[in-house]
Amino acid sequence: MNNSLACTQAWLQGFRMAADVLQTPRPSSDALNRSKAYLEEALVILMQHQDTWNQPPATLFPPEFPYDLSDYVEEVRVGAPMVSRRLLIRLVTLQSELLAREATQCRFQDPPQWLAGVEYYEQSLERLNFAMHLADSEYARLVQENENAQSVMSEDASIVQVANGSLIQQRDKYRRAAETAARKIRAVLEPQWQSRDEIKQRMGDRWFNNPAPKKDHWKMREADEMALKELEATIERLDALEIQEYRMNERRELQSSESNHNAEPKRRREAAGRRIRMDNCSSCQQRFGHYH
Repeated sequence: MNNSLACTQAWLQGFRMAADVLQTPRPSSDALNRSKAYLEEALVILMQHQDTWNQPPATLFPPEFPYDLSDYVEEVRVGAPMVSRRLLIRLVTLQSELLAREATQCRFQDPPQWLAGVEYYEQSLERLNFAMHLADSEYARLVQENENAQSVMSEDASIVQVANGSLIQQRDKYRRAAETAARKIRAVLEPQWQSRDEIKQRMGDRWFNNPAPKKDHWKMREADEMALKELEATIERLDALEIQEYRMNERRELQSSESNHNAEPKRRREAAGRRIRMDNCSSCQQRFGHYH
């Protein structure tokens, strides 16, 4: 086994360890932060070597690499080296999944941190967008270098798409929870608002000219009104995020279609070349009785 394969396996093992936290329905903040910190260190290492993204990581190792290379080679006997860009796709996608899980955690805090959760969802979508860009870049490289682009693109894209589907599911669940919480608060506030408006109508100008209003009822409503305002802002930002997701996926589909269109003439030339070679071989067989 060569160093490239050992390094590939080391990186993938590090990602698996960082992803273990996602198997827990409600992981602790410390556990999430440990995985996020690990991936951030790994990202720094890979980003420092962008000139070798098209090659397997023959000498680069993930953070906290626990083995001597020769020991690790003995343990790993299967698989194939993976270029650094494909490792980066997996790393960035995993970062997105961790951020989405952290967003979900925000609604279970006491009190719920609704807007903080939206910020994590926004960061998660940014990571996914980067992962999609990397996957498109890798596909374009493989097409250019006449490699088997389709199977690699399918594998990389499926990883990103699974994370994207999970993000959408979690975000929608978060939005439904925010709507439920908002409805409960409105049910409490609406009778109070109605009572306030009736009093305001009866008092007329005195309502506005009162030099020393007690504001007792307003103080009772204040916490609920602030909570409702946060929930409404949360729902609004989640809706904006959904539009952003739609446009991002639409743009990706367009780029993918253009890539396939640009690659088609090349595929036709390759197919024509294969037909010419086959025709030549058939001619040789007729003339000499064997294939070249």
